[in-house]
Amino acid sequence: MKETLRAKFLTFLEKDVRIRDAAQREQYVDFAETKLAEFIRQYLDVNYEGLPSVAYFADKCCYSTKYFGELVKTETGRTAKSIINDRLLSASRQLLDDETLSITQVSQRLGFEYPQHFIRFFKAQTGKTPSEYRKTA
Repeated sequence: MKETLRAKFLTFLEKDVRIRDAAQREQYVDFAETKLAEFIRQYLDVNYEGLPSVAYFADKCCYSTKYFGELVKTETGRTAKSIINDRLLSASRQLLDDETLSITQVSQRLGFEYPQHFIRFFKAQTGKTPSEYRKTA
């Protein structure tokens, strides 16, 4: 699975990045964000240890973290970290909608070492704690 993920991501990144037409460029940016989000989802589905990081994806593509981050930023207009955080937030909302899971279980499934780190992350992204989100959802 890890090798397949790496091969898919390398194929995605090797696409010609010198797109001059604005419409094609916009289409490629949407494609790039979608593919990175898909790789993040796959990472979360496989239940790797720890949080997904820019360094992890850069390593899997045999790029330095800095180069990978610049490549993603150039192609999408967003940082790789912000795309990862958006996918992590989306996954956390889905898990929080399942009332049978405790907040600790949600944080563990997402790869947070401590529930407090998950709560801090969630509140920074949404302005609400996971408990407050559950009450309003």
